[in-house]
Amino acid sequence: MSPYEALYGRDCRTPLNWSKVGERCLYGNKKVNEAEEKVKQVRTALEVGQERYKAYADEHRRKVEYQIGDCVFEGYTIQRHPTIPRERKTRPRFIGPFQIYAKRGEVAYALALPDSLSGVYNVFHVSQLRRCVTEPTNL
Repeated sequence: MSPYEALYGRDCRTPLNWSKVGERCLYGNKKVNEAEEKVKQVRTALEVGQERYKAYADEHRRKVEYQIGDCVFEGYTIQRHPTIPRERKTRPRFIGPFQIYAKRGEVAYALALPDSLSGVYNVFHVSQLRRCVTEPTNL
């Protein structure tokens, strides 16, 4: 419910609602039809813009899925942990490898972190993870 409807108990009379309330005889068919046509044009333009924006955004997305037991590197969140160097030049870009032990939803994974990172929450978004290409031996 809109604030106007809550205050006055009826819809606000906009060009969208003129034909429903019966204001057609006061304002004439021509004005109401023009307003309704403009609203339709705006809606179609918004839909076209949304489709274009989605197409551009989908070009940069990548579909990544990991299996339980895969090894991944974590690259963003853990860098803020106190055990990691603060200096940007000496800080590693990715930390790990860590093993995935559970999948949380469609795009989140739980990692088996070592005890030194016990203060870090162990569930990460798929965009923060990178696949470990070689098989790690020190897990």
